[in-house]
Amino acid sequence: MSTKQTILVIEDEKEILDDLVKILTLSDYNVISAGDGEEGLKMAIESHPDLILSDILIPGKTGYELLRDIQSVPETSTIPFLFLSAKSNKFDVREAMNLGADDFITKPFDLDELLGTIKIRLEKKVKRESHFSQKIENLQTNLRKTMPHEIRTPLNVILGFSEFLMKNNKNIHDAEAMDMISNIYTSGQRLQRTFENYLLYANLELISASSNEKNKFQQHSTFMADVFIKEIAFNKAIEYSRESDLTLELIDSALKIYEDHLRKVVEELIDNSFKFSEIGKKVVVKSKITDNLYVLEVVDEGRGMTQSQIEGLGEFVQFDRTTFEQQGTGLGLSIVRRIVDIYNGQIEIQSFPDKFTKVLVCLPIYFQE
Repeated sequence: MSTKQTILVIEDEKEILDDLVKILTLSDYNVISAGDGEEGLKMAIESHPDLILSDILIPGKTGYELLRDIQSVPETSTIPFLFLSAKSNKFDVREAMNLGADDFITKPFDLDELLGTIKIRLEKKVKRESHFSQKIENLQTNLRKTMPHEIRTPLNVILGFSEFLMKNNKNIHDAEAMDMISNIYTSGQRLQRTFENYLLYANLELISASSNEKNKFQQHSTFMADVFIKEIAFNKAIEYSRESDLTLELIDSALKIYEDHLRKVVEELIDNSFKFSEIGKKVVVKSKITDNLYVLEVVDEGRGMTQSQIEGLGEFVQFDRTTFEQQGTGLGLSIVRRIVDIYNGQIEIQSFPDKFTKVLVCLPIYFQE
């Protein structure tokens, strides 16, 4: 037996409100109602309805203000929101859509049109939630497969070497001790990066779910992109002892992206290029400006991927781990994708097995007013 979907109706004209409640109830929906914006916001937060149908000109808060408030609360931000209003000029419709409304129905409304629109929006919500649930399930599965290895391996090194040093500190040579200490330090860094990436991804998911948070980060900018990227690339090349493999062809620009986020994007892309290619193979980092977008291109002559592997890239996914021993959770590229999405950018991956991998990231340019 299926549970009825709940619709919150917010309308200050009692006759229209009563008609809507009656129509929707007869259409097999569970209906709750409010007569003003303040009451509507309270009911939305308390009841978490499946859909909200609201007039624009309501007391307490306008429909526009109500929509902003609902979208600012993570628990209610994804609820489909439909405006029902006698205001029907282009400005009103555009304003509603710019704020994130899912649809705009004018009064007097056609009953079939209203019910049809509600049905479509609820079906889309169910599909979106199903897709999200599958994504969470895949994430949990991949997390169970990957995280134990990524935690236990460096942790075993830290505990094993530190215990050995404590028990044999009088009999061990300085060179051997320093080698063990170096391994402990490297393993500690690996653990730190694992946890930092996990926390960063969780934070990026929260930002992506809130239009207000996304807007805040979109106000940031990073200047002198070429110098910024060059420094990161050189540091990565030094980390892998592959300075001679690095080729840079960068142009300058200011980008509309938070500096720490740009740093993470560049670090992850270049780190992958060095990690999955052999010493002596070139890693090329270059940039250009196309259609007011800064296009960053990172190319390596490494392992490469098949098209199916590219399409299957997800959180905590690594390919051929049994064939190639490698560190990492496979979360880096998902972090890059989420960051690029926050700034309305684009990412494209081109690859061929045992030949090359090319990743192109397009980010908006900052224009000073």
